[in-house]
Amino acid sequence: MCSLAGGSLVLYYGSIVHFFYQSIQCSYNTKETASNVDSRLTNVLILGDIHLLGQRKRSWIEQYWIDWQTWLSFTNILSANPPDLILSLGDQLDEGTSATDDDTYESYRKRFRQIIDPKAAKILFLVGNHDAAFGASMTKHLIHRHEGAFSASNHLVNINNVLYLQLNTMAMDDNVEDVHLHHESLLFLQNIETERKLMGYYPPMVLLTHVPLYRPDDTACGPLRANEDGHVTYEAPTFKYTQRDHVLSEELSSRLLNALRPDYVFSAHTHAVCEYSHSVPFQTKPIPEYTVPTFSWGMRPNPS
Repeated sequence: MCSLAGGSLVLYYGSIVHFFYQSIQCSYNTKETASNVDSRLTNVLILGDIHLLGQRKRSWIEQYWIDWQTWLSFTNILSANPPDLILSLGDQLDEGTSATDDDTYESYRKRFRQIIDPKAAKILFLVGNHDAAFGASMTKHLIHRHEGAFSASNHLVNINNVLYLQLNTMAMDDNVEDVHLHHESLLFLQNIETERKLMGYYPPMVLLTHVPLYRPDDTACGPLRANEDGHVTYEAPTFKYTQRDHVLSEELSSRLLNALRPDYVFSAHTHAVCEYSHSVPFQTKPIPEYTVPTFSWGMRPNPS
């Protein structure tokens, strides 16, 4: 019994030391050029696919273990490198779909906020397919439920003269059967497109989408991805992605890139890292997209 207790203490404190050590290895790029002395820097923490486990599919011990690992990761990051802004790129919950009733969802939401403190910094929450649904199953009720618990699914915010555009791109693709939700999301996008053209594509914009923009696979995603094999919750780099499932449709992706001309794109969903360059007509500089791997130990053995 004593050896079991001792082993548990070693695991507990060893994990804390390990997580803190990993956190201090990361630092923000705080270099400020002489020609840009008037700009204000924003330290941004980007999380993807937190996937807080639910009670329908997972046991209490799995929930407890992943909750603790997530809390420990998040708390150590805040201690080592306090951010000004946190971007959570969707799939905060693992079981946020219609199979989870509203009462269970409310307790789920409260549990999430005990682990990811919403007062830690300004947080922009995207909606992911596990937060509501995907394609034909996505309804206005599920989106409104997520928005009530987290934040608006389509939202534009200016922080230190940088536009952060969070979009429910899943509702903008043409496989959504809820016509009102589809049209409402497209109308929001259309208004942003009009404003963007009138402003001459200034200030700089960061596009946030849970599902990545179209790419055929991950073979052009950089050396970190090239050295990976597939796993239970993510595919091998050579796996051919399906439009409107693993990635957005090619048509919607082209529209977002051509009309918005964002300076950066951040996405999640695939649970694997990717640094991808999108070519845009009449623009010499490609638009970089960074797909962030999952933050959850329940989704991969080496989360971000």
